[in-house]
Amino acid sequence: MADTDPDELERRIERTRAELARTVDAIADRVSPKRVAQRGSRGCGRTRSRSSPR
Repeated sequence: MADTDPDELERRIERTRAELARTVDAIADRVSPKRVAQRGSRGCGRTRSRSSPR
């Protein structure tokens, strides 16, 4: 890595930062209380419809 061009290294760092930011955003979205509640309510609806007689 010692022979890496400083400009290329800077580009790699920026790409890594962008990827990390997307990953953090995705994790934050997954664990947000609103999303957790939405997933929970969707799961309950499916459970009820399966167990109700037709």
